[in-house]
Amino acid sequence: MPINAVFKRPFDEQVAFFRGKLGNLIPTEKWTDVWKSAHDTGFMVAGAAKADLLADFAAAVDRAISEGKSLQAFRQDFDAIVAKHGWSYNGEYNWRTRTIYRTNITTSYAAGRLAQLKSGRFEYWTYRHSDSVANPRPLHVSWNGLTLPANDPWWNTHYPPNGWGCQCYVVGVSRSAGQRTGGRFDPAPDDGVEPDGRPKGIDKGWDYMPGATVADRIRQNLLDKAAGLPASLGAAVVASTGLASGSAFTAWADRLTNAQGEIRNFQALPSVIVSRLAERGIAPATAVVSVRDEDIFHAHRDRKKSAIPWSWYRELPKNFPGYKAVLLDKTEAKPALLFIYDIAGQTGKLVVKLDFEAVVRGQDGIKRKGIYNILRTGKIIGDTTGLGNKAAYELLDGEL
Repeated sequence: MPINAVFKRPFDEQVAFFRGKLGNLIPTEKWTDVWKSAHDTGFMVAGAAKADLLADFAAAVDRAISEGKSLQAFRQDFDAIVAKHGWSYNGEYNWRTRTIYRTNITTSYAAGRLAQLKSGRFEYWTYRHSDSVANPRPLHVSWNGLTLPANDPWWNTHYPPNGWGCQCYVVGVSRSAGQRTGGRFDPAPDDGVEPDGRPKGIDKGWDYMPGATVADRIRQNLLDKAAGLPASLGAAVVASTGLASGSAFTAWADRLTNAQGEIRNFQALPSVIVSRLAERGIAPATAVVSVRDEDIFHAHRDRKKSAIPWSWYRELPKNFPGYKAVLLDKTEAKPALLFIYDIAGQTGKLVVKLDFEAVVRGQDGIKRKGIYNILRTGKIIGDTTGLGNKAAYELLDGEL
């Protein structure tokens, strides 16, 4: 069975992982020049040392991944590149082309799946061995169905692929789903180690988790792309894929020391809110919700007593969807939404201004003017009586 039949069609996280490597083309003499997780952020073909040669190979692999091209189609690109550059490579032709193709397909698939698994916040992961492998490794077969907590250290070295040609993969499950699909909830196996210290059953250089160093970046990049979609579609995409990356936002928020004009996309308006706004003739340019560093400092200036606890605020991507109610503020010249929350026994309010024009600095450091749904401020409120004023506020979802 061809490998593209096993891994099926490419998906956004897979493509995003590979394209995140293209800004770092690494010339090498041998395959060990780039080791383990260094592959997360750089592209190499063993023995390819010239920049233009590497660039052509990177483009060919990108087409193979993003367009779901077959090994035979990749070989046609390979032949053209070798002829163009006069490259003399080591190894037999079929083996060399298959290795380049399969290694990039399987590692990008694994890294993309890792981003999805983290987005889905699955409690357990199940190891699956592919029956399509011609010569299965006995230990890989023995791990089939093994279901461990997602944070079990075993995954740090055994998250597949676990060697050249390995087509094993991981699926995320709940405990009930794992039991229903034949998962084995056994302790992580100790199969011993090789003389070089890697676990048995794993090829040299493969005892790492592909994509672990960039999974949050992948999700953040895709969330940023969702900002360019129509609001109804963007809301559905973010909700269905879990793109909002809590750890990436938290790391950014925690390192802020002063306002630099930076902005981060962190979540999206729920589909129900987008629909109810549309019923009222309000069509935001995007569903994605953003926050500027200056608004974070404003909300927490001088440690004011009404500030929402930082422990809650720093996890906005996770906490934002858990509102008690959403109201349309009709007192504002431009549409604004009030999100109401129960926070540690108190009532919290976040104010999101829709289609807010701002000049901000993106993750690339460049300032641009744009239209955003901005989380403008937030605080703890003592009295919610005024929110029942129907002349000023309209309940869109939830209850007060």
